[in-house]
Amino acid sequence: MDTKASLVGERLRNSFWFTPALMLAGTTVLAFLTVAIDDNADPEKVAWLKPIVYSGGPDGAREVLGVIAASMIGVAGVVFSITIVSLQLASGQFGPRMLANFVRDRGNQVTLGTFISAFLYSLLTLRTLRSDDPTSVPHLSVTVALAFAIAGLSVLVYYIHHVAVTIQAPTLIETITRDLRKAVDALFPDLDGVDEATEAHGHELPDGFHDDARRIWSGSTGYVDLIDLDRLVATAREHDLVLLLEQRPGRFVVPNSTVVHAWPSNRVSDDLADDIADLVITGPKRTVVQDVEFPIRQLVEIAVRSLSPGLNDPFTASTCVDQLSAGLCDLAQRRFPSPHIADEAGVLRVVIGDPVTWPRLVGGAFDQVRQTAKFHAQVYLHLLEALTRIAYCVEDERRLQPLLDEGRLVLEGARENLPAESDQDVVKERHAVLLAAVESRRA
Repeated sequence: MDTKASLVGERLRNSFWFTPALMLAGTTVLAFLTVAIDDNADPEKVAWLKPIVYSGGPDGAREVLGVIAASMIGVAGVVFSITIVSLQLASGQFGPRMLANFVRDRGNQVTLGTFISAFLYSLLTLRTLRSDDPTSVPHLSVTVALAFAIAGLSVLVYYIHHVAVTIQAPTLIETITRDLRKAVDALFPDLDGVDEATEAHGHELPDGFHDDARRIWSGSTGYVDLIDLDRLVATAREHDLVLLLEQRPGRFVVPNSTVVHAWPSNRVSDDLADDIADLVITGPKRTVVQDVEFPIRQLVEIAVRSLSPGLNDPFTASTCVDQLSAGLCDLAQRRFPSPHIADEAGVLRVVIGDPVTWPRLVGGAFDQVRQTAKFHAQVYLHLLEALTRIAYCVEDERRLQPLLDEGRLVLEGARENLPAESDQDVVKERHAVLLAAVESRRA
């Protein structure tokens, strides 16, 4: 899929209005369609439907449609209120940055869309009723409105259950973990025995690159959501350039931030510089389209907040650590793309100046949790268990050293913060298990 299309899809998915808007559009088409069928249907040919469709007069139909419209819009208000309360609870417990996961929840969107669609359908059908013509009753349309009301009751029961489940910490953590898995699948191919440290294809920046490269500034303010690498390579090939990317997805930039160095500078016009800057697309918040660190950071935020004195919930932090280990186990078996990107002729065109690396991901996943664990022995033990679990997933033994470094820091933190020697001994035993796991993978 086109990278820009992926970003647009992600932004629409994160909006609360898009799915209800689609449902309203579909409802409008359905209302005109059913009314047209009512107006043009031959009574003799549809006589077999008489036992299952509405058979009352215009006054009764008007009352039924009015009741459905009033009740559906009333329930829609209740649903909106429940959603706001859920967002407040989630913001207080998990952090304001977690709200996007509730806003983009498809169940919440479909629930709101169902009720406002039933309201709209009833209004559009109600306008066709004429008291002076008893034969103008849209029997099929009224029957469909009744079906909307029945569906609304079912959706209301589902919504109450859904809200009760989604505000639970394990459910939110699992949702973010699924985002992490999707990001890993999209951004990292399978491991093929070649590590990112050695897969440079022999490419180096040209001599005097930094002396003769033109700085290209960002044209907007926000977080880098997407870098269109394919078009960058095509542009560099077309103008015979070498581009050095200074930013990566997830970084915050302002209009005077350098995003690209283009070499040689005499081939870069002002218009071309603007075109290259436009290929580094920013937005008001981070997304998972090209930013695998973002879901990791979300899990870390939940873990850190749960260890704060106000919440003091090491069990949620331990759950986050377990899910982080699942994501890193998947990453441990993937090949990290080379930061040197060549065109079809093998000529170096784009260099990623600050690529995502395995040590950075390991540190990003566990450093803040370790620093916040303090006197929670359970969290230290889960950190060491997670590192051990990841060690058994590693295919390239060069990726074991960051796990050892993190395990050593966990052990030092436990020695410094755990007052009971018995707790320290348990942590030491678990650290020894990590060392044994690493040695077994090196053997």
